[in-house]
Amino acid sequence: MANGHLELRSQLVAFRRIEGSHTGANIAGIFTGVLKDLGAQNSIGMITLDNASNNGTFVQEFHDPREYPSGLGTLGGRGIQPDPTSFSVHDHGIKSRSKSSYESSRQKIPHNLSLFITHKMNPLDLTGKVAVVTGGGTGIGLMIAKQLAKNGAKVYITGRRLEVLQKVATEIGQGLVPLQMDVLDKESITKAVKTINEADGKLDILVNNAGISGEWFKFVGDRDPNLGDLLFAESSFDKWTDILRTNTAAPFFVTMGFLSLLEKGARARKGETSSVINITSCVGTMKMVMNTFAYSVSKAGADHLTSSMATEFGLSKIPVRVNAIAPGVFSSEMTGSVYSSEMSGLEERLVQHMKGAMPGTLTAAPVNRPGKEHEIGMAAVYLSSSAGEYTNGTIMHIDGGLNMVNP
Repeated sequence: MANGHLELRSQLVAFRRIEGSHTGANIAGIFTGVLKDLGAQNSIGMITLDNASNNGTFVQEFHDPREYPSGLGTLGGRGIQPDPTSFSVHDHGIKSRSKSSYESSRQKIPHNLSLFITHKMNPLDLTGKVAVVTGGGTGIGLMIAKQLAKNGAKVYITGRRLEVLQKVATEIGQGLVPLQMDVLDKESITKAVKTINEADGKLDILVNNAGISGEWFKFVGDRDPNLGDLLFAESSFDKWTDILRTNTAAPFFVTMGFLSLLEKGARARKGETSSVINITSCVGTMKMVMNTFAYSVSKAGADHLTSSMATEFGLSKIPVRVNAIAPGVFSSEMTGSVYSSEMSGLEERLVQHMKGAMPGTLTAAPVNRPGKEHEIGMAAVYLSSSAGEYTNGTIMHIDGGLNMVNP
């Protein structure tokens, strides 16, 4: 409930004929006012009414008056007024609803129509939820952050480079909030937890995305006969440690640091859970290492961390789900560091690379292109939403089938 009214987000609205009759087989129109009175975020949409079934059917929701279709159907030959703040059904005397309350609006509906407002929240709607995306200023983290925000969440994008986060938040907007945080520093994590607790008092979604690529050795995929000597000479304990600290240990510490806020987020939504999403990699479940032993092992560890946290939280009755997204190739700074030192034109170069087998693999991915923003972003939206409530402890491959065709 919000201000004494039923709280609706991406809702359905239907007119149902109670008695009397209408002319025409279908009625289509724009509705808004009643929903705005109920606190709806996107309260402009279209319904149809089929005389044969007497039931109204939701057709489409609009976010901007410029999206209105032209030539919608008619009611008694008069039509329905598509106004962004009100509507009128002339033949039945329903007047503007833009300033009226729900109850007073109902009184204006004629005796032969009853307005049903059904709380049918879009299961992917994240309105009211608070999210944190580590490494959210660039690459896959930013792709996910943008999709979470587009679907209604308030999204904190974190990273060490505050100027990068601020620039992105200013350019994109859409509910992105820059927050400086180093995932390798417990004091920094604690400070970020305090900031969000003071501002929001909860957290609903945590995306552990921050990571590094580490060492890539072309001679691995080239099957160099001196493989052992080369790897021993060119690898270092320090570099392995950096990769494992960032890609495997950091998601553990960040999750535990935010766990109390995630529990608060879940308990603010009766019967629901909060969501942790670890961004791992398709290479984490492959036997081939794609020219990078340390990175592959670190992501395999992150996959196991995902299932372990999901299991332990479940056994401890902690209302927080934990899943992983294992991406394939996406246009990002990390991918650019592997295939090219130049970011401009990276997308086009990746398309060319992916027409054949990627370095360190045997077979090209069935989808011969890099992934797109909405493909990975909406996977995170699903796992963060009520639609994903029954999904826990999984590793979701978003890799165009690369993992499927390479051992």
